[in-house]
Amino acid sequence: NLSVSANGEGGTSIGGVGGIGTGGNVFITAANHDISMGLADLGATGFGGMGRNGGGEGRGGTVLVQANNATTISATTLNLTAIGVGGNSGFNSFSDAPEGAAGGLGRGGGAGIQANRGTITVSSSAQVDTSGEGGSGDNGGDGLGGTATDFSLGSYVDTTSGTLNFNGSGITILSNGTGGQARASASGVVGTAGAGRGGYAELLSFRDSANPSTSTINATTATASASGFGASAGTASASGTMGGIGGEATGGEVVIGGYAGYSTVSIGTTVAQAIAIGGVGGDGVTGATGGAGGRGGDATGGRVDLGIFSGPTTTVTQGNGSFGNTQIAVYAEGGDGGTGAATNAAGVNGVGGAGGNAVGGSTAILARGVPVTLGTTLVNASATSGSGGTGAAGPGGSGTAQGGSFAAIASYRFDGDTGSNYLPLTAGDLTISSINGDVSGYGPLSAAGSFLINTAGGDLEVLTNVQVAAGGTATAPEPSEVSAGNGTLSINTF
Repeated sequence: NLSVSANGEGGTSIGGVGGIGTGGNVFITAANHDISMGLADLGATGFGGMGRNGGGEGRGGTVLVQANNATTISATTLNLTAIGVGGNSGFNSFSDAPEGAAGGLGRGGGAGIQANRGTITVSSSAQVDTSGEGGSGDNGGDGLGGTATDFSLGSYVDTTSGTLNFNGSGITILSNGTGGQARASASGVVGTAGAGRGGYAELLSFRDSANPSTSTINATTATASASGFGASAGTASASGTMGGIGGEATGGEVVIGGYAGYSTVSIGTTVAQAIAIGGVGGDGVTGATGGAGGRGGDATGGRVDLGIFSGPTTTVTQGNGSFGNTQIAVYAEGGDGGTGAATNAAGVNGVGGAGGNAVGGSTAILARGVPVTLGTTLVNASATSGSGGTGAAGPGGSGTAQGGSFAAIASYRFDGDTGSNYLPLTAGDLTISSINGDVSGYGPLSAAGSFLINTAGGDLEVLTNVQVAAGGTATAPEPSEVSAGNGTLSINTF
């Protein structure tokens, strides 16, 4: 077994801001010889230091496993971790902390498993994690999943003219963001909870322009998440104080599949999510004036793309994709408002906190110029508004909810360099066992999103039924469409 730790930990400051903790670098590369491992646990986590005046930032480092030039890496279990954890601050951690001291930012780093003209086989389980978690404080710190920046941040599992085999329980790819909790300050006031923002998670088959050949992904199961979770506001303690504000949440981006030129992708059960869940507002405190409830956090769903994509220009189009039962989630849930407190004298009662707004994300299932099959497919791009909190002076208002969108498209392969159709035209072929989708907006102030099922140079067949929920209290701003152009669309039951 192999365990390598390159963690970084920021120092504690009793009179200032905690130190920055940055993870280091861990690289395992097979270039001229094969590598065989049992359990390989590789970490480069950054822990921000605690600080009286503010928590330190935690920055994930870089962890990379590569098989190059016809080499092979085999492992029983492969765990790559490059997360960032913000340091704590505030009265809960330091009795003399100044008012409003915030938790540190937690930012995920970069981690990847890459087969570049080589082969990587994991027999039991594999996981790549570049999540971020904010620290707690009078105001919570934000948590950011690793975000794609020239392949330096985020979670990447890729092959370029090579082969990836994930057997056993398959591959899990994470780049979530979780906000830090807001806690009561020395004066008993709670501020704003930390936001959670999903990063970037990828399982993708490329082509090597210098040595084009088949790129293969085989996985019994694949789970990828780049979700955002806003933190909830803690409990205030000062008489008559308003509740804290729930943290915002934003979903990130997930990509699963390959490029049409040379990709062969075969995955069993497939789960992809870029959801967003806003934090709950804090409760007001009874006093001479009843404290109002805190507002719930807003939430915006992210993006998921799955299938075989056009990719850069190649002289051949011989890719294909096979996915088993598939679950895609880009839904958003606004945080509920906190409870408004009653006066304990002859003052004014507190109103409930307003619910957070929600906007569903988007997703596309694509077959660009090649055959792609999916099993039973569930797509949730809904949005649910946060409920207004109850209050002694009345409830808070509900948030708004706007449903998201999803598309299932079989089309010609496009020229990845110019965006135009290839000539001669190469049609796609998308076959799905069934589709059960939801683009609804849920709540008293809600509207549905939209869906598109379309052929634009190719055939699309749904073997059994298509069922899509698209409800809301207001008219949807965008129409939905089921259409065929230069191809055949076949749906057994709609």
